[in-house]
Amino acid sequence: MIIAVCGLISSALSTSPLFSLFPLVQWLFFLGGLPIVIAWWRPGTKIVVTLLWAYVFGQMASTAYALATGPVVGNRYQGLSHHTNAFGMAGMTAIAILLYLYAHHRGVHARVIVLGAGGISAISIIMSGSRAAVVVAAVLVLLIPFVERSAVSGFVLSILGALALVAFPLLVQSGHAGSALTRLAGDSTAVVADQARTSALDYGLQKFWERPVVGSGMADVEVIHDVFLEVAVGIGIIGLAGFLICLVVLCRPLLTLHVHRRLSYLPLAYIGMGPALPSIYDRTMWVPIALSMLAVIKAPDAAEADAAAPVRVIGSRSLAPRTSPGPATA
Repeated sequence: MIIAVCGLISSALSTSPLFSLFPLVQWLFFLGGLPIVIAWWRPGTKIVVTLLWAYVFGQMASTAYALATGPVVGNRYQGLSHHTNAFGMAGMTAIAILLYLYAHHRGVHARVIVLGAGGISAISIIMSGSRAAVVVAAVLVLLIPFVERSAVSGFVLSILGALALVAFPLLVQSGHAGSALTRLAGDSTAVVADQARTSALDYGLQKFWERPVVGSGMADVEVIHDVFLEVAVGIGIIGLAGFLICLVVLCRPLLTLHVHRRLSYLPLAYIGMGPALPSIYDRTMWVPIALSMLAVIKAPDAAEADAAAPVRVIGSRSLAPRTSPGPATA
């Protein structure tokens, strides 16, 4: 409600009300309309899993298409997405989804498939050249021990992290120009992108201080390339506060034992990508993010309660004490 009111006021006071209202309506649909539909629908776990796998398989198909068609601008791959950064963002979103699916599927074979899909998603991120997607995906993986409350996961990730640090220089040398790893190391394409983002940030800060309270409207805010600054410029500091509250509400279940809490990896990933995103209503992330509303409003039923248990590494044994069945009765 805060976002809608602030958006309408800023649009009415802007120099181009109609051009401001159109992106505002799109944004409100993804931020409010789609989650409300999910909350009204309340799909069961099987449907949620099917929808999530559909997204993952879509990214697998996009990666295959990217390999078949080759790179586009700057030796970066785009796949079936509308931009190279969107391709990387979709790969990162697929990894966030797979963190949920890994916990849902308890069988070894299913989890091997999940891990394989995660590997392909990671490769798609590197192919895209998106540095932000690489960093956010790495942070999501590092958060697993804290979310799952698992010492075993923490130990495994610490070993893998040490190996990754040792292998990073070798991966950069062997990677193709334009890949996410070479761009993280600071190749020529990264320098040009950094200069463009700096100019966009300066422009955004200048626009923000023109109307910091009510905002200047949503028209053309995507040129700023920073979601949070775009919101502040578009609907003002009060609207930005409302937006941050919405994101916190969607992320908060990640710290609970709710059966769908791992869906909150998705809005958390959006927060991480925010400073590098040009579009506040990018469908690549907001369509699956809407499912995280289930972790906010849907109470777990008895049949789903077991899925809320902390995830274990394949082959590991639970250290939780087993409850005694109690004395037998006649």
